[in-house]
Amino acid sequence: MSFRNVPSKTISNKTVPRVASLSSIGLAFCLSLALILNGFISLEDVLQEYGRSQVEQQAAAASALINRGKNTGTDVINKQALVSTDRIIVKFKDGTLPNGLTAAAQRANLEKAEGLKKLLTINGVNADVYQVPQDSTAQEVIDRLMAKSKDAVEYAEIDMLVPAALNPNDQYFSSQWHHTNIKSPAAWDKTLGSGVTVAVLDTGVDANHSDLVFSDQPGWNFYDNNSNTADVQGHGTAVAGSAAALGNNTIGVSGVAPQAKILPIRISDPQAYAYFSAMASGITYAADHGARVANISYSGTCGSSAVWNAANYMRSKGGVVIAAAGNTGADNLYPASPVITCVSATGSNDLRTSWSSWGIATDVAAPGAGIYTTLSGGGYGAVSGTSFSSPITAGIYGLLFSINPKLTPDQAD
Repeated sequence: MSFRNVPSKTISNKTVPRVASLSSIGLAFCLSLALILNGFISLEDVLQEYGRSQVEQQAAAASALINRGKNTGTDVINKQALVSTDRIIVKFKDGTLPNGLTAAAQRANLEKAEGLKKLLTINGVNADVYQVPQDSTAQEVIDRLMAKSKDAVEYAEIDMLVPAALNPNDQYFSSQWHHTNIKSPAAWDKTLGSGVTVAVLDTGVDANHSDLVFSDQPGWNFYDNNSNTADVQGHGTAVAGSAAALGNNTIGVSGVAPQAKILPIRISDPQAYAYFSAMASGITYAADHGARVANISYSGTCGSSAVWNAANYMRSKGGVVIAAAGNTGADNLYPASPVITCVSATGSNDLRTSWSSWGIATDVAAPGAGIYTTLSGGGYGAVSGTSFSSPITAGIYGLLFSINPKLTPDQAD
């Protein structure tokens, strides 16, 4: 689903854009679409995965994604989360087989020849679960079944032991309602954002915060024209944590892309004001220093020609720019940008907040009220504003680029 060019709807007699809510899209489905785009899985795989019953989905979806990930060199899914077992799932074909045997007879012959112990049948799909003998691995049995009786077997796979969708053990994760709304844990079963750098163009970022991990590339301070990217106001550290706070490390919070790295770029004065020119400079710096995503949590950014120009440069390097819509509670009254993803804010009810800006320039809405995140000085707290809807969206782009690094900006949109 594209964030751009979405038809309008009328709310309270006002025409506003029909923005895509990240809660309604579902991250796991978006990540599956990303895998399609470069051939890691097929559209049929996704349609089957999301159209099947829950029981069949558990049996088949992991195989469809994992088997294709083996040959790509891409971290399609966290393979360490899947444990191979001594059980296999086999779906036999129905009817009479070419050798004249009935399917039931062939099944019985194969069960006996391989020493399989039937454990159960998955209701509704007629797939059987077997325990394999101790002298063979599950994969060895599958290989023999397919070699000897491929006409009788529709599919066979290892009955992988799959844990529940990742719920990090971070101290304040239960306070991060937005992860539940946008279904982050389901997405984290596929990727955690590793290999992606998110540039945070802001007031600087607290480099000593234990829940933030930084890029190997140096950041830059465009206000003082030096390499000191310390946070002078606090806003930037909160933004950075919303996008990419380290996850599942027993402390603090988790960002949307908890294994992405942060590139700090200070663009503001000590009172957190920033020029469009500093924003544009920060974007091109991010593009030249390996960032795939650049976040700017500043009002008005989506309407700046200079920022549009810089965003075009970023896209030419394979990256995207995400920006906050603003907190005016009114229509922004500037045109939609084809090169910046402009984000308004929703609350826990998945409705636009009263204070969020909106308008034709808005591409997507994301959680922005009471967002628990990192604070400068090493602490944590709740913050509100499209300043935090924007990095949550930036984190989602980070997940997309992590699961499929070959995605173009247009494909990621």
